[in-house]
Amino acid sequence: MMNIVLKKVNVDNYNEIISLKVAKEQETFIESTKDCLDEAKELSLWRPVGVYDEDTLIGFAMYGFFESEGTCGRVWLDRFMIGCKYQGRGYSYKILKFLIKHISKEYNTNEIFLSVYDCNKVAIKIYEKLGFEFNGEVDSKGEKLMVIKLNEEKNNMKISIRKEEEKDFDIVEKIVEEAFKNAEFSDHSEHKLVSRLRKSNEFIEELSLIAEVDNEIVGHILLTKIKIKNNSDSFDSLALAPVSVLPKFQGLKIGKALIETALNKAKEMGFESVVVLGHENYYPKFGFKVASKFGIKAPFEVPDEAFMAIELKEGKLKDVSGVVEYSSAFID
Repeated sequence: MMNIVLKKVNVDNYNEIISLKVAKEQETFIESTKDCLDEAKELSLWRPVGVYDEDTLIGFAMYGFFESEGTCGRVWLDRFMIGCKYQGRGYSYKILKFLIKHISKEYNTNEIFLSVYDCNKVAIKIYEKLGFEFNGEVDSKGEKLMVIKLNEEKNNMKISIRKEEEKDFDIVEKIVEEAFKNAEFSDHSEHKLVSRLRKSNEFIEELSLIAEVDNEIVGHILLTKIKIKNNSDSFDSLALAPVSVLPKFQGLKIGKALIETALNKAKEMGFESVVVLGHENYYPKFGFKVASKFGIKAPFEVPDEAFMAIELKEGKLKDVSGVVEYSSAFID
């Protein structure tokens, strides 16, 4: 039984990954893993990963989101290969299926693009079996573009966003718990955090929102008051945390609808900025930028690229700097 695991490329596995080779007849279809990693160094939007079966390196993949492409940006599965000695064992289809699910969840998207040479019939057959279709576009290298549209029957669902009410509290907490149940970087107590924040002085009931589909609550977002403090000044702002969507509804742009609605509502209420600790490839889609560029720091150790801020009104963070002070509910 396969146990597929994706691991970031680092000093421990770099040499093993660059030693991966495809079959000789496939060499013209994909760059070497070293070339791919060199490209990822140049362009940080790419996420290169080693693909493992338990602890055995089987293959390599590289994917990423490019905001400037298409009308709303495009998520790409740009490179995928299975090492030659592991080919013919049924890995390709199962690993690609795993990657599609992983990428869809990571970027909260239901569309993933890839490109393929017309003569690579074996790969095309696998892609089509997974649900990819040619979209009529051709890239600069002559490769044809394919796209998979996930959960297409739900693409046109009506999502409604409204303010959370007291009668929703228990349901919302269960949704938050379920949403983070299998999250990698989580202590799985976000539902308790939501409950504590509701009772705090930093809670703003108009900025605790829920998403419904067919009158079923499927998601929730919460923005609460924070301070950004330095030695001489204190500035008001908001923290976005957490945003939650039931797993079976993830990848259907419900999180996107919640975030956009919450940010717009906060702006209408006169708030000027929001900070978030989250995925560095997801939140920039909404206008978030690395907070350190504004001189804003987290009160704890965190990767610089994962701590972000957004101006709800242009220029409002120009003269703001300091360390974020969260509600005590966050550290309770």
